[in-house]
Amino acid sequence: LNTDGNVSMINRKGCEVLGYEENEIIGKCWFDHFLPEEQKQQVGEVFDLLLKGEIELVEYYENTVLNKHGKETLISWHNSLIKDMSGNITGCLSSGEDITERKELQRQVLSITSRVQHEIGQNLHDGLTQQLAGGLLLLQSLEHKLEITSPSDVKDVVKISQLVRESLDQAVDASRLLSPMHTVAWDFGEAINALMRKTEDIYGLECRFNYGAYIDDEELEIIELYHIVQEAVNNSIKHGFAKKIQIDLTEQASGYLLTIEDNGIGLPNNNARSQGMGIKIMQYRAELLGASFDIRSPKTGGTIVTCSIPSPSSLKAQDRPIEQKQGRMSTHE
Repeated sequence: LNTDGNVSMINRKGCEVLGYEENEIIGKCWFDHFLPEEQKQQVGEVFDLLLKGEIELVEYYENTVLNKHGKETLISWHNSLIKDMSGNITGCLSSGEDITERKELQRQVLSITSRVQHEIGQNLHDGLTQQLAGGLLLLQSLEHKLEITSPSDVKDVVKISQLVRESLDQAVDASRLLSPMHTVAWDFGEAINALMRKTEDIYGLECRFNYGAYIDDEELEIIELYHIVQEAVNNSIKHGFAKKIQIDLTEQASGYLLTIEDNGIGLPNNNARSQGMGIKIMQYRAELLGASFDIRSPKTGGTIVTCSIPSPSSLKAQDRPIEQKQGRMSTHE
């Protein structure tokens, strides 16, 4: 693209994706002719700021393009600026890859994973925990009988009851982590509060959750937001060695903003890729919600994960509606 945003060069594959001949593309404004209506202004403004040097180059970017027949294709872009001998910006070179099918496969894999995880959690809750609870009641009944008939054996039964009770607690905790909406009627705030309490109990951390916006979940996909929090907390503990975790959910004009911040050692070299599959999975889960995702380590230390969830109208436009409404604010410390 030249500095006006017009196409000055495109290869054969680009023509195939867009469904035009090369002479139908060259000279046309990229933003006016080849982007969906809802993206034209935003992407165009970013391009203008980029050429003015007011923002840094975004080397990697994903957005959809619109072909001749109105079909949208998701493209991953690698961008670089073109400069003349004097260092003046004369345009932008973008190399793109069609990732539509790959993203859909990733979406399906995560959907299957979440469904299987939910089923395991539900089976734990409805099966193992019920059996353990029943066994505990029988032991307690036996304990009362032995207090009369054989007091010397009561201590052994009490020890067994304690072991069963601990096993029951562990099974309940596992079912909540695997299927949080099953055990708390899937209130997002209650699920996160439960996760924070359990994290504090197990790891001795200081966990805070500020719930500044209420999400009413009637869409199972919102469980992905919970798993983003869960993965971020796990990373803070396992990789960041954090002692304090702060989670905030706030409402914005454009939707909702989820922030998870810790005081750990941060990302090695501030490089998210060094954290392996965990961060990639969080990114994929964010995409299922139509949300943007970012992770970084500030100079002051620690790690900050942000997930910006679009407003209901934006989600509806993407055929992934999530009804949301304003509600209470709750804080767990």
